[in-house]
Amino acid sequence: ASRLPPPLAGGYRALALVGAEHVFIASEHAPVRYQYLMRRREGFTHETYLRRYREIHSQFGFQTPAIRGYVQCHLDPDATREAARAAGFGVCEVDSVSELHMDSLERFMEAIAGSTIGADAMADEEIFVDRAHSYSFCSHATWHAPRPS
Repeated sequence: ASRLPPPLAGGYRALALVGAEHVFIASEHAPVRYQYLMRRREGFTHETYLRRYREIHSQFGFQTPAIRGYVQCHLDPDATREAARAAGFGVCEVDSVSELHMDSLERFMEAIAGSTIGADAMADEEIFVDRAHSYSFCSHATWHAPRPS
């Protein structure tokens, strides 16, 4: 069996990811985004990983309390590598990005603390996600209306 390449290569400070966005719960202007760059476990092809992620794991997004939006970005490995090379970035070998939209990280953490959803989702991820080589972070968005001309 061939081994997957290292998740991060090229010593990047920025990365380019190219893929198809799948919106499960639409959200506008939620100020906080939790993003999780997910890598598949060995034994899963990119396609079988994405199928499980879309058809099975997505159900956790619908059950997660205190979120306003849920999006999966299914990455195109070849297009991602080409975009990274063209931009002069390192390559990040991940298969997808989960994005939860919320009003407050604190409110989200309080809500999931009283629920089994976090533990249930992590148990499911143990089946198909290489969690040791997946990366998560939060970002805050500020929305600005265009100025009238």
